[in-house]
Amino acid sequence: MKQSIYSLHPAYAMEEAIINNLIKKSGRSLEEWYKTAKKIDSGDERQLKTDLIKQEKLSTNQAMFLVERYKGRGGAENYNPEALVNSLFTGSRIDLRPLYDKLIARILDYHLDIQLCPAKSVVSIYGNLLFANLKPTTKTRIDFGFALRNEKFTDKLKDTGGYAKNDKITHRMEIRTKSDVNSFFDSCFMAAYKLDLESK
Repeated sequence: MKQSIYSLHPAYAMEEAIINNLIKKSGRSLEEWYKTAKKIDSGDERQLKTDLIKQEKLSTNQAMFLVERYKGRGGAENYNPEALVNSLFTGSRIDLRPLYDKLIARILDYHLDIQLCPAKSVVSIYGNLLFANLKPTTKTRIDFGFALRNEKFTDKLKDTGGYAKNDKITHRMEIRTKSDVNSFFDSCFMAAYKLDLESK
């Protein structure tokens, strides 16, 4: 079997820790929590999370991850990165898939110690920490984000709003054609990667 180029998303480690902590503190097994969820489940997931928070005094993260497990979606064993990537490039955005593949091939050619971690709406890229991501933003454009701190914003390297909000991803490039995956892209990616190395 061909080895996946993707890695387990770090959110699953957080999910596991939160679920284990819930079991330990409550003294109730996961199966018992499923029974509790089933009793109050009206079919509306958002309402179920709200009811667990109000009735069972769970935190927002506890309720969110518990519902994910209860619905059979949570847990590392259910993580399917290839399916998540495929779902990003369906419908009106299907024509962006070759451009995505070009970006990923370019990144893999750097031979860096990084992890590619797809999620529902974005593919995150980790070194020590999150330092880049990419997502199909429109049917004709992929936005490639970088954690570049105080780097100046330009026409090519735009403001994500992340700096003002204290988010990791502060800059983005608009990738519309394969010609946009060029030496300038390389320099931005490597600059973000080197900044991440300094975070050790």
